[in-house]
Amino acid sequence: MKTLTLTIFAVLLAQFSFSQVEISLEGDMNDSTFLAQVEKMRAKGFSVKVNEPDPIVVKHTDNKLPFFELTDLSGEKISSSELEGKKIHINIWSTTCKPCIEEFPELNQLKKDYENQDYIFIGMAPESEKKIGKLLAKRPLDYIIIPNAQDYLDELGVEAFPVNFFVNEKGIIKKVIHGANYKMEIINGKQKMIPDNYENYEEALIALKSI
Repeated sequence: MKTLTLTIFAVLLAQFSFSQVEISLEGDMNDSTFLAQVEKMRAKGFSVKVNEPDPIVVKHTDNKLPFFELTDLSGEKISSSELEGKKIHINIWSTTCKPCIEEFPELNQLKKDYENQDYIFIGMAPESEKKIGKLLAKRPLDYIIIPNAQDYLDELGVEAFPVNFFVNEKGIIKKVIHGANYKMEIINGKQKMIPDNYENYEEALIALKSI
């Protein structure tokens, strides 16, 4: 049983003179161990909210990367079977996804820091070569770029972007990170939300070394 998130915050109830603690858990209510944990916390007086696990994370974690044979922007055939023996980061993005594009600088830095350590960096998007090429001319992404990947993304079950797969040398997906993180910073005296994904991605890459 994996508990993916645990968020605790106090909710002030106007009719009482104390605060009730509300706990948000992510897990499978069909899992007897997880259900027992929820019931135990409720018996202690906690208000427990249960969120279902992210389906794409559950579906792919610790499973084989589905086979693909696709063509990159340069016209070269890329096959998943030929990549076995390498550690792979697959970033799945779209030209219509603002958070995807905003994290390009972090992805470029990640590749720069780890490309000489036997990692392969692949970016897949559903759009055409023309549309992707036009965007990358303005906002570069220094990954192997695979356009026209919609059919494969459908097979994976990807419906929202970005999604990041971290695949070990045996072709097993060891980590799936769905969505993007941001942090607040003060820039030129103004609050601004900026991408904050590098550390999560780096941690997932490093973990592949020990598998």
